[in-house]
Amino acid sequence: MANIDLSKMLMEIIDIYGKNKGYTIPTISWSKENMLSRFGEYQFWENHIYISNMFQTGMVSENALKSVIFHEYTHQIHREHNSAFNERMKLFKGYKACLKEMEEYFNGIQDFPDAKKSDILIDADQELAFCKLSYNPEDIDSYWKNYLYCNHCITGILPTDIPAEFCKKPIKQIVWLVESFKTMYVVGWSKDVQLYSTMKKYDLTEVW
Repeated sequence: MANIDLSKMLMEIIDIYGKNKGYTIPTISWSKENMLSRFGEYQFWENHIYISNMFQTGMVSENALKSVIFHEYTHQIHREHNSAFNERMKLFKGYKACLKEMEEYFNGIQDFPDAKKSDILIDADQELAFCKLSYNPEDIDSYWKNYLYCNHCITGILPTDIPAEFCKKPIKQIVWLVESFKTMYVVGWSKDVQLYSTMKKYDLTEVW
């Protein structure tokens, strides 16, 4: 495996293009599983950037890796690949060439590292919960704003209090859902979640 310092690269990106105003600098690491469908991913609920472990071989240039980091760092302020996102990506010199380099590398991959197995063993009746987030179709970001609440009721609403039985021990796995036009979408999951008996609310600028 190549010795690549992703955190150093992220800080170099921030030095060149500036810190995303109003947001906390994200953490960054290689993906734990074989990430083959995308080069990287910004998970806003963790404020963390994952870079595909397939790039950990040193087979692509440092500039190409930095382009992925810049891409995912831009997602912190632009969730979608919209005009504002595309305009910012133009700041990265040689971005299209980097994209071509990575696509050619991905298309030529023959050998895959062993994928890491999940260590989650749960009793679905006792340790798995599904939580539905409030969502306003007119506000595409409304569900992740609600996600930033400290607690979510298992029944899918955000109450003042959470039943005491859910606060006695950590729930091993929570699946977060959003319902839009009677269709349910999985938008995230959390491991080893501890719920609290009263709900807290965060200032978004403090969270990020």
